[in-house]
Amino acid sequence: MLNFTKKLIISLVISVFIFGCSNSEIQFESESKKTLYGFYEDLKKGAYENAIDRCHKYWFKYWSNEQTLEFLRKIDEVKGKVIEYQLSEVYPGADLEGEQPVGYYFTCIMQVKREFESSEEMIVIMREPGNTEFEVLTYSVK
Repeated sequence: MLNFTKKLIISLVISVFIFGCSNSEIQFESESKKTLYGFYEDLKKGAYENAIDRCHKYWFKYWSNEQTLEFLRKIDEVKGKVIEYQLSEVYPGADLEGEQPVGYYFTCIMQVKREFESSEEMIVIMREPGNTEFEVLTYSVK
């Protein structure tokens, strides 16, 4: 009887843990979608400052500041260590001009201050529907 009780308690703890984790993933995804759809609504209305702010928040849900800086440091086109960067503009992808986005796809323009020079750098990022991570499609420097 004692073994049965232990097994029951362990299985209940595992069930609660699994349910709690899956629920938090659903909640996280729901929050992400709200942020993203708000981003598109702001773009449609021409409220670009709000859109940039939302994009910045959404970016950091998936890419930490350290990951972004690490990515920018690896770019060959510009010499010098990244000291700081600032997101300055956001554009929706061509496939997002309709009411509902096909993929989560947008362009971020950043002002990047490097050790030897400053530059404007552009990243096009995309997240396929159902995927949880961004993919960097293109990167360029002006």
